[in-house]
Amino acid sequence: AFYSWGAGAMERIGFKGNRSWAYTESIPKPQGSQYIVEEKFALLRAVGAEPKDQQLMLPWLEHNAGPLLQFYSGDSHATAPRIILSPTHRRTNRQWPLERYAAVADYLVQQWKAKVVWLWGPGEESHIDRCMSLCKEATLKAPKTDFREMAAFIANHEFFIGNSNGPSHVEVAALSLIPSYVS
Repeated sequence: AFYSWGAGAMERIGFKGNRSWAYTESIPKPQGSQYIVEEKFALLRAVGAEPKDQQLMLPWLEHNAGPLLQFYSGDSHATAPRIILSPTHRRTNRQWPLERYAAVADYLVQQWKAKVVWLWGPGEESHIDRCMSLCKEATLKAPKTDFREMAAFIANHEFFIGNSNGPSHVEVAALSLIPSYVS
């Protein structure tokens, strides 16, 4: 909102709320639970654009699967469902409690015999270590990855459970291109 206002554009549109002062027009935020892309499309519709395609694509190449392949090399439980948990968010008030993530991880291992993998990014490893320490069952920590390696890693897992964070958006985009490297 601040950058919008500071840019001095003749027309600035945003959702009604605390930041309405920054906009020349404020529209109501769509009600209900929906993907953030659909919310942003509401802003485009308000200015007369008609977005039609929500499909996101984050291409990654075979060499981006390196950390994934190394992580699963010699895996004797290849048939177990692989599930990523991503409990991080830069705002603590947008994080689901760690104890609940640990309970979900334990349930998935106990009931589904799943391979649970905790995903993390720069500055988040200690948060993941805390989550893992709360688990009663054995879980795994994903390797350090760059952005496209993370996309390859996410795309080669059956499920993703996480907060609304960067990896959750990568998950949406990465699943549109699913060459499987791990069976």
